[in-house]
Amino acid sequence: MVRYATGDYFLRANLLKSLVTIGCSHSHKGGDDKHSYELTYDVKKVTEGIRGSPVTAKFGGSYKLTDTISLKTKLEAAKEVMWNLSWVQKVDDHLTITAGDACNLTNMISDPKNMHYNFSV
Repeated sequence: MVRYATGDYFLRANLLKSLVTIGCSHSHKGGDDKHSYELTYDVKKVTEGIRGSPVTAKFGGSYKLTDTISLKTKLEAAKEVMWNLSWVQKVDDHLTITAGDACNLTNMISDPKNMHYNFSV
């Protein structure tokens, strides 16, 4: 891992699954907002990734909107593109309410009936 003031950059390998990943994580607004990016290459080409390639990508973000509200998002691109979003509201020290949704963005465009949209509270 290489650390800079703007973020952490890394390269890792999973020898058992033959995966190599490169990525970075960084913060904004004094550390309240965070982003992470990863690209993974399947050396054995077992996993079908983006557009049939052995490459997959991930993005994650966490954003502090107010002292009691945060927003979290995740995007994973492989054979299909999956998206998750969570809204977290801290009511007090004993109660936090989370609302989230998730869907298959690939199917949202190509096959809307099968986009597997989920909403939860």
